[in-house]
Amino acid sequence: MVLSAIPSRYFRLILPLGLISAFPTPTHAASKPVVVTVGTFVNQIYGVDLKNNSFNVDFYIWCRWNDDSLHPLDSLQLVNGRINSKSAVTVKRVGDLNVASARIAATITKFWNMERFPLDRHELTIELEDGIADSNSLIYQPDRAFIGAAEDVRVPGWTISRTAPSVTTHRYKVRIQPDSTSPEEQSTQALFSRYVYSTFIERPGYGRFVKLFLGLFVSVLVAYLAFFVRPKDLSPRVGLGTGAIFAVAANSFSINSMLPETGEITMADRLILGALTCVASSILGTIWSAQLSYRGQDDASLRFDRACARILPVAYISLIGYCVLA
Repeated sequence: MVLSAIPSRYFRLILPLGLISAFPTPTHAASKPVVVTVGTFVNQIYGVDLKNNSFNVDFYIWCRWNDDSLHPLDSLQLVNGRINSKSAVTVKRVGDLNVASARIAATITKFWNMERFPLDRHELTIELEDGIADSNSLIYQPDRAFIGAAEDVRVPGWTISRTAPSVTTHRYKVRIQPDSTSPEEQSTQALFSRYVYSTFIERPGYGRFVKLFLGLFVSVLVAYLAFFVRPKDLSPRVGLGTGAIFAVAANSFSINSMLPETGEITMADRLILGALTCVASSILGTIWSAQLSYRGQDDASLRFDRACARILPVAYISLIGYCVLA
C-alpha cells in the first residue's frame, strides 16, 4: 500500500506505548532513508531501585545527519522511560552535516531479572526512537568513535563491567482505523529504527551475599546445636528450633521487602526454603530423639543425634553451594 495514496483521515495511528499520535506522509519514502549518527555519553547512573523497577540516568546525546528537513533531536523519544529534563540543546551546521546535542536526565523503567539475587547481573538500557519518521525515512547508526561513560561514574552497590551501543529495528502493529473491517488496514505494520545504549552492571564479590544471609546461616547453626543438648532436656532443644524458625521468617521478610513483585523463584528464596527445611528437620529430629530417650533407648537416641549432627550441616552447605554455583 502506498502511503501517499491513502486519504489523510486514515493517518491517525494508534501505537503501543502511545509513542505516536499521528503518522504524516514521509517525505523520503521513495528514496533511501536518511542515516542519523547517534552517540551518547553517560554522566551518572543513580537511584537504582529494584523494588520499583526503575533507575535514573544523566547523559549527553548528539546526532549528525545531512538532511535539512529532519530534526531528529526534536522528535527523539525515550521508549523505555520518561525524559525529566532536556538542557544544553545546541544545533549547528558543520560543513555538510547538521549537528545537534543535548543533555538529558531521565527515569528508565527496568523489569529486573531477580533469579540470581543477590548475585545478580543486569543490563541497563537507554532506548531511543524517532517519534515521527519510520525506518523508510530514518535509520540510526551508533557513533562508535565517541561513546561511553565518564570514568567517575559509580553505581552504589554495583560495578560497571562494560558498555555497548547497538541499533535494532522495532516493529509496531499499527491500526489505522480500529473499527475498520479491512484486513489490509488492520494488519498494517510500522518499522522504526531504535538506538540502544547498554550498561552492564554486576555485584562486586560476595560482600552483599554475606550481609544478607549471615542471619539466616546463624539461625540454621542455632537449630543444629540442638543435637548437642541432652534428649531429656526437651524444652531447651525445641526452644532452639523455635527461635531459629522466627529468625528465618524475619530474614525472609527483610529480603523480600527489597524485591519487586515477581512469580519467579530467586536464589534468595531457595536459600530461605532450604533454611526452613533444615530448621524444621532439626525440630522433628529433636522430638524423635526425645521419644527414643523416654522409651529407655538412650543409645539409639545418642546415635540418632550424632547422625543428624553429621548429615544436617553437610546437606545445608551442599544446598548453599548448589544455589550459588547453579
